Order: sequence, then structure tokens, then C-alpha cells
Amino acid sequence: MVISTTGLVLLTLAYTDQFSFPLRTSEIYQRLVARSCSQKKIFQILKKLADKDLVFQQDGYWQLKSERADFQLRLAREKLAQARWAEVDELLKVVGWIPWIKGVVVTGSFAVKNAQPKSDIDFMIVTAPHRLWMSRLVVALIVFVVGKRRTWHGDEDDSWCFNLWLDLKNLSLLANKQTIYSAYEVCQAKWVLDKDNLQYKFYQVNSWVEGFLPNYYHQKNLAKNLAKNNVKQYKPAFKWYSILCWLWSGLLALIDLLAYSLQLVYMYPHMTREKVSLGTAYFHPRNTRSMIYRRWYNSLLSLLSL
Repeated sequence: MVISTTGLVLLTLAYTDQFSFPLRTSEIYQRLVARSCSQKKIFQILKKLADKDLVFQQDGYWQLKSERADFQLRLAREKLAQARWAEVDELLKVVGWIPWIKGVVVTGSFAVKNAQPKSDIDFMIVTAPHRLWMSRLVVALIVFVVGKRRTWHGDEDDSWCFNLWLDLKNLSLLANKQTIYSAYEVCQAKWVLDKDNLQYKFYQVNSWVEGFLPNYYHQKNLAKNLAKNNVKQYKPAFKWYSILCWLWSGLLALIDLLAYSLQLVYMYPHMTREKVSLGTAYFHPRNTRSMIYRRWYNSLLSLLSL
């Protein structure tokens, strides 16, 4: 079934309507589902939809006539996110020194400054290969000490939630995760630590996003907007250095395997929808994707009642 650009604009607005997140014209262009289209054409479509009383604009923000979205609520949540952003800097101070952690990324609603009172902050952590589970163990200890740990019950206020872990060999999301919900999550993610210019590689290996959000993906994937790391590392000439590095790396890989085994034993009684391996950890116990799709559908149904 071919959907018109007008229909796709309504789909895009309906997706964010469920989050009480009205959009500017430039943001609708950015987030437009499935098709690339000029911002000028989108504005023309929005005016026609407004004439039909399906959408309306207030202070530069467009939303469905259902009025579930609220631009004042969006502004209030932006202020809350800005006030709590110091916590992100705090996290970087306490875990950024870990040599195996190569990237820290803010994800979820906090990444787009749509934070709610007492909500947790979601993070994606990228590690070196065969260092993910050692890193997670160290991070869990540090987060417990600073009082930001989120338990399996998930009822702690203002906690830090590390719900996605990837190593450098597994930056591409799993095939069953490659959905429009995940496409939005990938594009909205905000990198706050990038030791090896991983952003460019991350968006390259997740090129499937382009099929869902072409404008958003092209914006995130522009190589010229991503800093390149040209720092050369010094390596001693003598051959024993390579041998020692190889032995040390092998030892750490064994420790990581042990850390994985121990954490898997601990997690197993609590696990529901989590997907873990040596190089990945997807901690999403709730079926958030289905919940989002159901609310998206309800937002679309609300248009029929107008």
C-alpha cells in the first residue's frame, strides 16, 4: 500500500503525539516516516491539514487536533532535562576513565529533552571487544556507590538505566530490533562520550534506519559533521611488547568471560525479554515497542473522531 506524503506527515505527528511532544516544521521534516521530502512541501501540507481542521499550530509547534500533545508541557520537560543534565556529566566523571568503555550515549526520552519528573536516564554503553561484562561489573559497582542504581523492580526515582550494551564488533542492532521504533531511538540518541569516532561507524552499520527515517538518518550520517580522530598511538619497537600485549589481552578476555558467566547466573531468575551475549546486552524487560505501537494506533484513531 502506497501512502501519500500527507498521510506520512500525519503518521509522523501521531507518533510524537503519544509522548505529548508537538513538533516544529523542521522537526517534522527531520522525522518524516519512510520518505524524503522538502521542508517547504511539508509546510504546505501542514497548512492544508490545518484548513481541514486536522492539525493546528501554536507558537511554532504543530500537533494533531486531538490536543494530546502540549507545547507548554514540552517546554517544561525541556527545562527539567536541562536541570538534570548535570547528572550526565557526573556519570562521565565516574565511568569515563574506564579504558574499555569507548562510548556513552544518552537514549530514550531524555535524549530529546522530554524528561518527566523522577524518571530515570537511559544510557547505551559501547565497549572494546571482550570487555563488555567487565565494564558492566565496574559500572554497576560505581553506580551503586553513587546511589543511582536501578534494580530489577525499576521503581527507583532519578536512577541511571544502562539498558543497552554493545561492543565494537556488534554495533549493528539485531535484525529483530530493526524497526521504526528502534530507528527513532538510533537517530535520537545523543553521544556524550566518543573516544574513537564511533558515531560515524555506528550510523554506517545501522544503515537500515534510512528505510524508516531517510531525512533523519542522512542528517546523523553526515561524515563532515563528525570529528575524525587522527591521533597516532606510540608502540615500542621491541617484539616482546606485542607478546606481552597479546598475553594481557587474552587474560582480560578470560576475565570478561568469567564476568559474563557470573552475571548470567545472577540475571537468569529475573530475565524476561532481555537478550544477552558476550558482545551485546539488551535490557528491555517491558515490551515497550508494542506499547508504543498501540498508543500510536490510538493517536491515529483519534483523527477519525474529528
